[in-house]
Amino acid sequence: MNRSSRYHAGGRQAADLALASPVASAATRQARMSSLVATIIVGSAALAGGIIEINPARAQTDTVAMTPPSCETYQRERPRGGPREQLSQLFGLSIYRWEEADYARYRGLLLACKRTLADFRADLTAPQWETIVDNGVADLKAYTGYVNRLGEPMASQRGLRPRHDQPDPTFAFEALSCDRFSQASIGAWARGGAPGYGPEAPFGVPVSAWAYEVWRAFENRVIACGRQSGSPAEADADWMRAVVVGAEGRAVGEIRQARQEANARATKLDGILGRLAETEQLSAADDLVAALQAAEALAAAGPKLGPADEARVAAARARVTERLRTARGAEAQAWERDRPAREARARQQEEELAGLQRQNRERAAEAAAERDRATQIEAERQADTRAQAERQAAEAEAQRQRDEARRAAERQAQEKADAETAARLQREDQARLATDPCNKIEMRRQLMGAVNAMDRVRFGGRKLLDLTDGRTLPVEPSSARSCLFVADWSSGQRALVTITVRKNSFGDDLIEVSPF
Repeated sequence: MNRSSRYHAGGRQAADLALASPVASAATRQARMSSLVATIIVGSAALAGGIIEINPARAQTDTVAMTPPSCETYQRERPRGGPREQLSQLFGLSIYRWEEADYARYRGLLLACKRTLADFRADLTAPQWETIVDNGVADLKAYTGYVNRLGEPMASQRGLRPRHDQPDPTFAFEALSCDRFSQASIGAWARGGAPGYGPEAPFGVPVSAWAYEVWRAFENRVIACGRQSGSPAEADADWMRAVVVGAEGRAVGEIRQARQEANARATKLDGILGRLAETEQLSAADDLVAALQAAEALAAAGPKLGPADEARVAAARARVTERLRTARGAEAQAWERDRPAREARARQQEEELAGLQRQNRERAAEAAAERDRATQIEAERQADTRAQAERQAAEAEAQRQRDEARRAAERQAQEKADAETAARLQREDQARLATDPCNKIEMRRQLMGAVNAMDRVRFGGRKLLDLTDGRTLPVEPSSARSCLFVADWSSGQRALVTITVRKNSFGDDLIEVSPF
């Protein structure tokens, strides 16, 4: 049957292909399908790898290792090939979890057991058989998704190997009949994927467990069942692979959320069980009660645990409760056994307390007498201090009075000397005024007339009424004379003015008044 005859819509095929875009012809569909599969298969591993989330608190350190069977067991259980998933049981590890070392062990087994295997022919040389084995290993790697359709390694998207206490969900699809796998059921993945399964576990596998290798096992099961089906569309491996990859892309967000919730529940469960496990080292009832209360607080917070986890918590809590009951019984018995010794210790403590109280009273009396003596000594010391302070204060007052009398006499003498000096200076000043040319009446009248004859705008309309106490100032050039006067202005103001008479370049007198 050629490829173009496989793609026809009729009966069951019409319903199964409802999620795909319609095509105009078989040739067009075949060309588009080849391109679609080549593109989606290459990116499917990265897409699935994006939803792999690892909880550091539950790091998988206790991983599963595959164990190759003997040549006889392998020849007996797998004489002529068969489903590749059969290798998972023979080697004790799902083929979707194999690493490079596991493929090397598988290759080594085939090379070592070649003469016991039904596929080995006597006319095959060692290099030929090695080539056949290498091709088989390469096909198995592509089948499991260890490499993509282009032979590129996909180790970064595969995630961690399972622990001993973690079931491998890739075995689940082999238990389902092929009538569960169709394009319609794959499209209904989020609703359970098949009749009888709910949205929390499509095809019987929890949403949080749909990692890269689960999708590859699911894809292989879908393709294998499609080949057994009478539907040409479902029998086409590339077409069904594209359908699975499309469902995988649509499920990314839902898987990520489910994994986060599962990690949160696992972390909560580990915290509760860890706190309850700590009670194995405890024996006191109070410590056990505190551990139970802490576990109850952890159980009340965070996401709700599943029924199986709740049962584990309840069993651990029951063990702690029983341990608490035993501890309380043991403490009650020990309390009764220790009663006579406890009463003897109480009497001894009362006697010791009475003795201590008596000693305390004696020490208190001695301390009170010592305080009285210290108070008396302090009072005597304070009296001596006050008397000495009074004497010093009297001496200081007498000295202050003597100092004030001395300063008053010195002040009077200074004032008298200052008065005499002022009188002498005034007499000398008057004598200088009498002989100063600027103080001559003729000079004062002459300068006052010269100033009043100037432009009165400069003086704001004021006029000099009188000039007194004229003094000659130092002459700068030989042709200038400056006099300092006490001036009375017509505005009623009295101020000092300097009047300077200069010769200009023409020999005329110039009058300068400062300030105006």
